[in-house]
Amino acid sequence: MASPPCARPSSGLTHATTHSHAVPSAAANTAANGVANTGVANAGVADPAAPDAALSLPAVLTFSGITILNHVALTGARVTISLAALSWGMSTLAVGVLVSLFAVLPMLLSIRAGQWVDYIGAGKPMRVGTCLIILGVAMPVAWPAWPALAFASSAIGIGFMLQQLSTQTLLGKGVGPAQRTANFAWLALGNSISGFAGPLIAGFAIDGMGHRAALAVLIVSPILALVSLIYQPHKLPQSVARPTRVTTASAKPHGMLRDPLVRRILLSNLLLAAAWDFHMFMVPILGIRLGFSATTIGLILGCFGVAIFVIRLVLPLIQRRMKPWDLVRASTWLAAAVYLLFPFATSIPWLMALSFVLGLAVGSCQPSMLALMYQYAPSGRASEALGLRMAALQGSQVGIPLSFGAVGAAIGLTPLFCAMGLCLVAGAIPKPPGERDAQDDVNEAGKTGSDLKKLP
Repeated sequence: MASPPCARPSSGLTHATTHSHAVPSAAANTAANGVANTGVANAGVADPAAPDAALSLPAVLTFSGITILNHVALTGARVTISLAALSWGMSTLAVGVLVSLFAVLPMLLSIRAGQWVDYIGAGKPMRVGTCLIILGVAMPVAWPAWPALAFASSAIGIGFMLQQLSTQTLLGKGVGPAQRTANFAWLALGNSISGFAGPLIAGFAIDGMGHRAALAVLIVSPILALVSLIYQPHKLPQSVARPTRVTTASAKPHGMLRDPLVRRILLSNLLLAAAWDFHMFMVPILGIRLGFSATTIGLILGCFGVAIFVIRLVLPLIQRRMKPWDLVRASTWLAAAVYLLFPFATSIPWLMALSFVLGLAVGSCQPSMLALMYQYAPSGRASEALGLRMAALQGSQVGIPLSFGAVGAAIGLTPLFCAMGLCLVAGAIPKPPGERDAQDDVNEAGKTGSDLKKLP
């Protein structure tokens, strides 16, 4: 079978440096054995002779900025669609369905989308995803009815899922673990900004012009993203190393879960995502039980958002001093302590402080979890692994409000906060014995087909 074509270099891309001396054969053998020992890495392996292209820093910032523009549309549309449905006389059940559509369809399609990105590269999925966001935001402007809102929720959710998976793949390609984590930190910082800006823009636009006009304002953001994708100077590779299509059990998405490290990464990610979603869902309920006003509850939640922005601003400094697993474990312990203290905090300052500390804990982990998932994914299937992660996180967003809401109505809030804390304690365990930290860089060289280079 012919080797797959190599990605062509361009102004925004730099190939991994090839040194004058090859990696020692012993190290190469170790890398090969390390990959084989995962039980899944041999499925769908791209040609190791085809080097992955690494984005330069200006290109990383460009594609992170494009994702920010699309994320503004997503977060703003989520608020606008919910409020528009209520103002147009729709029931709370109809509004709940609309909100769930943002997550349900991406949850079901993200693994297949990841396989698509692995197979054809990131360029086309990014453009398709941005066009879906534009179409989704535009539909209720032209047709203010429930079917149009349902289509909008679905199209925007699927479109941003494609955009996010493609960007994550680009930022992780062709670099070592440290640089990959730094790239994902830039993306996470941008998402924290757009997560605040989208609802703010939507709120001002709704108050000043109405719901349809607010959506018309929000559509400017993905249009700018599409124009940036078309005309930005950092060209994407015209061809990619495509994974071989095989039918072994390990090549199927659930086959990745046979690797204990992939299972551990996914479990840790789910726990921290659940801690995030639990806070956003339960703190308003706790505030109402304590008799707080909506403004006070908003301030408590705002402390959480401010902490996420602050920690991601200084995250590159932290990442230079802590390995990803160490950061994840420390954050899990910190989040567990916060949840075990929540039932005993009844004053506003204490709740604001706990929310801020929780934001520091959960906000610091996303880049590390992305980097670990990418690093330990089977060769040639990084986007599929990220899709598996996204499916799990979207499932958490759907399931947490339903499950904890039902249980909380029966047993009260204090047991729920304690249960969440104990779940995090159980997840904050030492590294499993099989973790391959000692061979990270060697395995990375084996996966990218490039020699080792010293990272700054």
